[in-house]
Amino acid sequence: AQVEKAEDLSRSEKSEEALQAFEQAARLFTETKKSLQTQLGKIEDLDEKQMATSMLKTTDLRHEYCVARMRLEEAKILDKQGDHHSSSEKYGSAAQTFERITQALDSEQDKKEIRFTSTLSRAWQKMTRAEAETSPALYVEASQLFEEAKEFSPNERAKMLALGHSRFCRALEAGTKFADTRDTTMHTAAIKHLESAANYYVQAAFREASEYAKATGLLFDA
Repeated sequence: AQVEKAEDLSRSEKSEEALQAFEQAARLFTETKKSLQTQLGKIEDLDEKQMATSMLKTTDLRHEYCVARMRLEEAKILDKQGDHHSSSEKYGSAAQTFERITQALDSEQDKKEIRFTSTLSRAWQKMTRAEAETSPALYVEASQLFEEAKEFSPNERAKMLALGHSRFCRALEAGTKFADTRDTTMHTAAIKHLESAANYYVQAAFREASEYAKATGLLFDA
């Protein structure tokens, strides 16, 4: 329940509150593990013992998931503060944890969902690093990863969001080149990708991201 609350806060872009909620969920899973370990030795029924052992494994994975989600929220906060290098490192740390979780999962559906989040994390890692280094090449890599993430999307809304991020990265690639060269073809390309990104964001019901894409276009125009 605490994880679901934290995920809802994250989707609402309330990173500070989401971070605290994921921390609380992680503490609850730690307490759960201690409780299970204490009782495990007292269980005599074989089926019950196997169930408790399985729950221990699940608890560990859910704790790891919470830790990874905490890193994501920390990365978002750092990005908003303009610390793109630190943000990129946090996204990379989160991606590594998600990748470890994927290897430990049995369900293909669960693996697909975690792969979606881990691929997004890798994309955000590239994107924030691109912002830190003003690198068109890294924006392209981020765009490609967002495109890859859409293949693991759990629903249509997530797919549209991933496509929006991909087009936004393409726009920033062209915009960075335009800022360096004043080549008007790069300006045209940037605006085209921003319009595409804004459209995908609207379809994903991310109005704020759509407005941000429009504002970025006005910045390039200016």
